[in-house]
Amino acid sequence: MSAPAPRTSSRRAGGARLSLGALLAATALHFSWLATRWGGAAGREVLADLLPMPVFVLAALYAWGVAARHRGGERRGWWGLGAALLAFAAGNGLWAYLELVAHVQPFPSVADAAFLLVTPLLAAAFVRLWPCRASGTAAVQLGLDVLTFTLAAGVWLWNFLIAPAALANGAQPLAFALSVLYPLYDLLLLSLVLVAALRRAASPALLLFALGLLCFASGDVAFAYLGLVGQYRSGHPVDASWVAGSVLFALAARASLRPGSFPAATVARTAARLPDLAFMLPHAAVILTSLLLVLTHHRQDPGARGVLLGAVLVTGLVTLRQTLAWREARALQGELRALNLDLEARVRERTLDVRRTFEGGLLALGTALEARDFETAGHTERVVKLARGLGQVLGLPPGELEALTEGAYLHDLGKLAVPDHILLKPGRLTPEEWTVMQSHATRGHALALRLPHLSPGALDVIHHHHERWDGSGYPHGLAGQAIPLAARVFAVCDVYDALTSERPYKGAWTPARARDEIGAQSGRHFDPRVAAAFLALDLEAVLATAPAAPVLQQAEQAFGARVSEHTPVPQGALAETGALLALADERTYARKGGREPCPVAAERGAAEHPGGRQTSSR
Repeated sequence: MSAPAPRTSSRRAGGARLSLGALLAATALHFSWLATRWGGAAGREVLADLLPMPVFVLAALYAWGVAARHRGGERRGWWGLGAALLAFAAGNGLWAYLELVAHVQPFPSVADAAFLLVTPLLAAAFVRLWPCRASGTAAVQLGLDVLTFTLAAGVWLWNFLIAPAALANGAQPLAFALSVLYPLYDLLLLSLVLVAALRRAASPALLLFALGLLCFASGDVAFAYLGLVGQYRSGHPVDASWVAGSVLFALAARASLRPGSFPAATVARTAARLPDLAFMLPHAAVILTSLLLVLTHHRQDPGARGVLLGAVLVTGLVTLRQTLAWREARALQGELRALNLDLEARVRERTLDVRRTFEGGLLALGTALEARDFETAGHTERVVKLARGLGQVLGLPPGELEALTEGAYLHDLGKLAVPDHILLKPGRLTPEEWTVMQSHATRGHALALRLPHLSPGALDVIHHHHERWDGSGYPHGLAGQAIPLAARVFAVCDVYDALTSERPYKGAWTPARARDEIGAQSGRHFDPRVAAAFLALDLEAVLATAPAAPVLQQAEQAFGARVSEHTPVPQGALAETGALLALADERTYARKGGREPCPVAAERGAAEHPGGRQTSSR
């Protein structure tokens, strides 16, 4: 069953080559006659009318043969092209009958009815072969462009060909109307093809179709002029334009069987230039029509009124088109603004989500540090709230406020590196042990540097929150304004919470006593401006605010599941924080011999240090 298929395909290919060869032979025969007028004077009229006929018929048959090898819209398009060529052949036949047999003037006559069918059929074929995908405003703009190009070209033809010939020779109304209608039809179709070509990358088939249509239009324009001045006869050289157009239509059908013949680079370069050309052409039409109007008015040409009417129409069409384009641009700007607002809202939402997830991870780590150091439960959340509230009163910018919050979560990160026998020692530390304890600020800073997403302000809090205003603090003995502001702010909050929290080695101070101590240390331990702002705070209201970050259980889920969804940056922080949490768990719960840690407080006041006061934590 499948064996005959290759033979059928080969037969079709052979038939197509044969019909195309016959078409080219008939074309060569006609051109040779136009060039040499062989056959003598007796057969001149017969040959002039009959020699083009085989070209039109063979071109129509070849287009139908190509249509049989396509499907859908392309098949109907090439069928329409064949019908247009056959209609032209029918008109040519009626012309020959009236001229050779009936011996009557063939223009105007019934033959024009067949000729007038050609352009609509070509237009229908073109729309089927290269459909316009524009809709709405774009389709209206396309139609306006077509009308603009047609009117602009028609005005020039009117002024230089139609009007002078008609007015000079007194043409009959019907002949005059047909002489205007033929080129106007062709110009309309040419404009459609031109605009469509400017909106797509041209293919060989489209280019050949456009050239064929240009040949037909050239012949119609020449025929209209020659007919008005009474100089057209069958066998005129202008007949070559219709014959050449028919051959080009057939070649366009053949090219459709081999799409994509143009190099991709050429198509890309052409497509890149076409939108600019499509934008300029309507404006060029207005300029050229206006120049023609000035010229005809100056010369007082007979077609000046027609040029004036055409210039007004062209200007009106271009104005309407630009108004539609302006409205479309305004609508597009509105859509872009809406999209931008939606995008900004989504970015803010995702940023806040990432921030909350990040703070959840910091809270998880801070809580692990509390377990490691046996601080009072909730110390981390309380100092974060106090630091936020104090930072807001001091007018810190949002970025510095976030940095302060991050540092508050991780302020005692360096205690992970302090040995248990020092950190958990119930008694007074020796000077050597106190030196090791003081190193936790520097060690915490070194650990925090491994978290690349932490801000410099957060690192300052971790590194310098034990510095004192008078320079007696550690690790570097900074004094006054040399201490970073975030560290000065947090130092007050950290000491206050240490004083008001119960420890195994001391009872919890009352808030009033702790505030008095903060005031007493202003100018010695604390920045006076920061201490004054802290004393002005409504501490109960600050501590009663909602948690600044998710609770620990939410943080543990979010830190592992949601960070990778939003941004890759915290992914490194996830790995680093996981390692630190693992270290904290190991140091807290995996003691020698598997013993549980003794419940002894690791944070004491400055009284643990020789000569110090109990107003700061280790």
